[in-house]
Amino acid sequence: MNYKVIIIICILFIAGSIYFMCQNYRWNNPPYSPEINAVLFMAGDNRTELEKVLKHYSRNPSDSLKLRAAEFLIVNMPGKYSEYYDAPWEDVASVSYFLTNASDREKLLNDFCLGTLVVQKDLNYITAEYLINNIEIAFRSWRAAPWGKHVSFDIFCEEILPYRISTEPLENWRAQALTSFADVYRDLLDSSDMTAVRACSKVNEKLPSFIYGRHFPSMSYRQLMASTRGSQERQATLAAFVMRAMGIPVTLEVMLQPSLNNRCAWNIVCDSAGKHIPFMATKHPPGSWVPDDDLVMVQVLRHIFRRQAHSANIPSDIPYLLDNLIDVTSEYCKMADIDIAILPETELADRPPEYACLCIANSSSEWMPACWGKYHNGTYHFASLGTNMLYLPVIYKNGKQTPFNQPFFLTDNGKVIYFEHYKHDSTESFTVYPRWRNVRYKQANIKITDNLTGWWLFEDTANYGKATVGKNLEVYKMTNDKSKGELSVAGLERITGSRAGKNAVRVPRYSYFKCSHGILHNDSCKNINEYSILMDVRLSGEGDHSFFQTNMDNTDDFDVFLFSDMIRFGISQFDFQFDPPLRENEWYRLIISAHLGQSLKFYLNGELVFANYNVKRLQKDSRLSWSEEGLLLFADDNGKESDIDVSEVAIFNRTLSDEEVLSLGVAGNEWNVTNKKIKHNER
Repeated sequence: MNYKVIIIICILFIAGSIYFMCQNYRWNNPPYSPEINAVLFMAGDNRTELEKVLKHYSRNPSDSLKLRAAEFLIVNMPGKYSEYYDAPWEDVASVSYFLTNASDREKLLNDFCLGTLVVQKDLNYITAEYLINNIEIAFRSWRAAPWGKHVSFDIFCEEILPYRISTEPLENWRAQALTSFADVYRDLLDSSDMTAVRACSKVNEKLPSFIYGRHFPSMSYRQLMASTRGSQERQATLAAFVMRAMGIPVTLEVMLQPSLNNRCAWNIVCDSAGKHIPFMATKHPPGSWVPDDDLVMVQVLRHIFRRQAHSANIPSDIPYLLDNLIDVTSEYCKMADIDIAILPETELADRPPEYACLCIANSSSEWMPACWGKYHNGTYHFASLGTNMLYLPVIYKNGKQTPFNQPFFLTDNGKVIYFEHYKHDSTESFTVYPRWRNVRYKQANIKITDNLTGWWLFEDTANYGKATVGKNLEVYKMTNDKSKGELSVAGLERITGSRAGKNAVRVPRYSYFKCSHGILHNDSCKNINEYSILMDVRLSGEGDHSFFQTNMDNTDDFDVFLFSDMIRFGISQFDFQFDPPLRENEWYRLIISAHLGQSLKFYLNGELVFANYNVKRLQKDSRLSWSEEGLLLFADDNGKESDIDVSEVAIFNRTLSDEEVLSLGVAGNEWNVTNKKIKHNER
């Protein structure tokens, strides 16, 4: 054989060998993106487990979509972790059962020897087998579902694929859920025209009901099914476990509530058009319910698996904000962008950091970070804020909050009302007084022109019901239970009012005022459906307290009242609870602003404590509407009401805005009337 041919054959053999060696290396060592490489480096010794997953789906071109799914999970894995007690589940369940109402939670934990919470980062502990199993079942459910063809890959990655929901211990929950709900899942697959929304409704009917409680740890699927106890967020987590296992695109939304220590939560399902529809697990199917009408929509956050890009740019001094939550408040209520100035006397004012936070107060007087803003030319810019909310602007340094301006209330129309006399980290309770001091708006007074139809100050010692504006009040006293009563001032007592030098009157049980509100009809309805009423009152705490009754014959129960527990308002056929409870022998300015058919709001000392926009509950000409004849103040048909002290009552012929209510301030705050024009004294 010609030696040249031999040389050529050798060269081709060597080249072929090198090529196949390179291909084999590439199959076993695929090139990774910078994002993947960064996560593999963070995983340390556990990077081999993550690489096994990537290599597993790199060998076969038909697995290219699964490879993208694996990359999605790995890139967004930092920050994910399990949190649990290293103790028998029976002990954890026993502690959880009593933890909500325990007076000494630390002792309860110690007695059961639960120890401290164990935290395991997914990057350092997750296995290739677990991830591959999760991906395989997720894809199988997605592709088998009749509605699967309408679920995009992006929605699949966020709302079906994730291997965890929260910080629960990891387990093979998909297989467990499919076994537990095998019958309903089989029915869903047998219906070729089944949609994700209808599937969600059918599964929702089969979920176990929950007993609500606070302070429950994050629980796995099996633990949730075994206990069926916990917060709304835990209930929503169970719904997500079951529905994601079946390939139904579902996630959670939570709402921060300043009056609650626990977050409100519900689920959303993605329909065929890509629209998210809310539902409440076990209770309300999608399309039949919107987030609770009895709660103020403050800031709604959606659970996502993808890490937000901005979290990597924020300095470590600022806590991670919403790292796996996105703000979707704009889908439920108004939003506003604002600029907040850094006051000269603020620490670090001469060298302000690049980022600052706005915090929300909860009922434990703790300020929780809610969003961040960037510094520019003397102010911090905050975008897409929920309105009708109290915020505190702070700078973080070494984990410590330093306010750089006063707390403020963000109104419905995006205006900022600041509060004075606030001391951060004070252990004493405090009262705040609003005034305008926004960088965008000049200082101004609220004017309520020609809308005041009645005003009573109870200053005249000879006439308890003398009016400053409108007609005098008539004082009635019931002779017995179920009596209309007769004109009588017997039992009324002159007392000191809500501020120094101010008089008030004590209205005893069985006594009440007949009030002519002075509001004229402005529509075709039978009764008055729009009004606001202000009352400065002090409560004894010895029983229920009536505020007003709309039946002029006093033959019905009171329509608006406070229960004896001082923590629940009753409104005709429903009630609402707030936190903390009112205190005995303390003055409060209660303002009720109603536009029946649209809204009903309650304020205490300028703070919104209740808002209802349920048109079905607030029908025009319902019990809360006022007849032209008037209304009864502090009345009840059978004398169930307790003594009540009243220092001031005012009635307006329209609803008051949030800033108008805030400008009226707390009980005892003075405001002057000249020709029915109200001018508010600043403090």
